[in-house]
Parts: sequence; C-alpha cells; structure tokens
Amino acid sequence: MKPFIHKVLLAALIAAVANVGVDAAEVRLKPQAKCRTNVVLLGEVAEIFAADEFQRDQLSGIELGPAPLAGNRRLLRIREVQDALWMRGINLSLHQFSGAETTEISGSGETPVAAGTPALTSASRERAAGIAADAVVRALQSAAGNRDPYQVRVSLSDAQATAVLAAGQRLAARGGEAPFTGAQRFTFVLDDGQVVGEATAEVALPPGVVVVQKNLTAGSIVHAGDLVLKPITAVNPGIQPFHSIEEVAGLQTTWSIPAGTILSRTGVQRPQVVRRGDAVTLYARTAGIRVRTTVRARESGGIGDLISVESLTDRTPLFARITGVQEAEVYADPAGAQPPVPATAAAPTTSDKFGTTAGGSLR
Repeated sequence: MKPFIHKVLLAALIAAVANVGVDAAEVRLKPQAKCRTNVVLLGEVAEIFAADEFQRDQLSGIELGPAPLAGNRRLLRIREVQDALWMRGINLSLHQFSGAETTEISGSGETPVAAGTPALTSASRERAAGIAADAVVRALQSAAGNRDPYQVRVSLSDAQATAVLAAGQRLAARGGEAPFTGAQRFTFVLDDGQVVGEATAEVALPPGVVVVQKNLTAGSIVHAGDLVLKPITAVNPGIQPFHSIEEVAGLQTTWSIPAGTILSRTGVQRPQVVRRGDAVTLYARTAGIRVRTTVRARESGGIGDLISVESLTDRTPLFARITGVQEAEVYADPAGAQPPVPATAAAPTTSDKFGTTAGGSLR
C-alpha cells in the first residue's frame, strides 16, 4: 500500500509544481452562445482573458460536453463549467469566474431569428405544437401498428415553432421507442427529407375501456377472450364503461351486443340462475331449524340477488336471497315460529307458513 501512497503524493506534487508560475485567467460566461460543432467548447460559451496567448488558446479548446441537437437549446450553469474544468485537471483556484450564471446554448442547426422579427403569439405557438403533435401521433401509430389515440405534448423553441408553421402539413416525425409512452425523442422532417429540427415529446394513452370484439347474443356468458381493452379518448358519460376485463368476465349479457361496442355496465348482469315463474327450492332458518319448501319466483335474478317469491298454496309473497341454481334462502322471524313438535306427535296435515307439513323435511 505504501508504494501506491507515494505515487499519489508524487503526482500531486508534480501537478502543484506544474501550476506554479501559471498566470491567472478570467473566464467570463456569456448569457447566450451558439455551437459550431457537436461539442461545446469553453471558448464558445465564455470570454477568456489571459496574459499568455497560449494559455488562452488552451483554455478555449477545452470540451465541456456534447452540444444540443440541431434546433434545440440547453442551459449550461457556471458550476457545470467549473466541474468540467476540474475533471480535466484545471486548478480552479488559479482562475477567476465571472459573467452570467447560466448560458443558453443553441445547436449548430438552430436558425437564428432575424433582428426585428416579431415574437410568436401564444396562439401561433399552440398551433405549431398542434401540428408537431399530429405528426408525432402519425409516427407512433405507424411504428406501433395500431390506431391508438396517443396524447402528445411537444415543447418547441420559437425558432422550431416558426419552422413548423412554415412546414404545415408537410411536416413528418421520425422516432419513438416501445412502449411508445413517456418522454420520446423525435426528428421533424419535411416530405422531401429536409430536417426541420429535433424535440422531446411527452406521450401518454387515455385509460382503457372494455370493448366487445365478437358478437354476443342476449343471455350469453361473457368470457375474457370475448373482450379487449382499448384506449378511448372520449366516451359518452351515459355508457358507464368498464376499465378491467377481470370485472366483466363471467357476467351475462342483458341484450345482444355487436362487436366493436364499448361494454356498458347496464349491458351485463350476474348470471340469472333463477327466472321469473321458476319453481324455487326455498330454505328457511329459524330457532336453529332449517325448513325446506317449494315456492315460485316472481322475479329473475343471479346469486346474491334479493327477489320476490310466493307460496304455491296461497300465493303469499315474501323476499328471499338467491343462493344457487333455482335455490333461495330466507330467515324466518323467530317470534312467529312454531315451537318444535316431536315427530311421533306431529299431525301430518298441520301446515307451516311455507306450505310444508310439520313432518316435512327438517335439516
């Protein structure tokens, strides 16, 4: 370990000796700068004042990082400049830094705005952003192979917006990576291939709704394979769509539904295991006794639904909860229940309130 420490100390000593006698330079950051190449040089973003011309040239040629793409801009802070110089072995304590705190850098392909050109209005910027967004949507739909209604927001500089407005419907976009949502990078070109500029777009899809992808007849049980989840930008508020296939699978259609229809909550119901007019086995619980009898359904319903049923003898109505296929259950009022009678003393003709005899099925 000691030889390594000695090497580090020796390197530091050499660097310190090398810096002795170096004249201090002033690095004055510009508020705006334009790159001539694809690399940002210190001499492009700052004015450098040094007594030694060689030192000035050396500092001017230091690379600070990649330049923004054509048509784009980026901000470079003085702290980032200092960090870049420090990483290249420049002793910051020997130099002074002044000027702007931040420099706005434009790419080499940026078209300068002519002096005296009026600034774009907010309406013009919105129109340019709309044209660019439409181009992005077309590019995404082509790349993804679908017609999904992508929602796109593009940020353009004034120079880019001016170029987009001039291009109009000739504008096309290239780029985008799967899954084609989030921040996506695009190059905007004309129909003749001329590059207009590059920009980042924020891409999103609206929430998906359940759509029927095959014709379903009334009373059909809906399966997951009958459905597909599609992003839809606008849905009639009266439809009340589903947003998950899982919550629909297993339900039953209430009417015929053609393919391509957004499935409404009124279009499905729980499977009907009891239909109006069916003979239903009714179970009643009271005082620890379970009595079974047969009644007639006055309504249709699925498992868990509360429906009206009636006695087969005197058509007395009551409500029962459906528990299975042509089965229901009711909890009888204990206050109105008859006391239990031994089976040997029971009269076979005595009827209870459900139309069964006292010697009927007791469970």
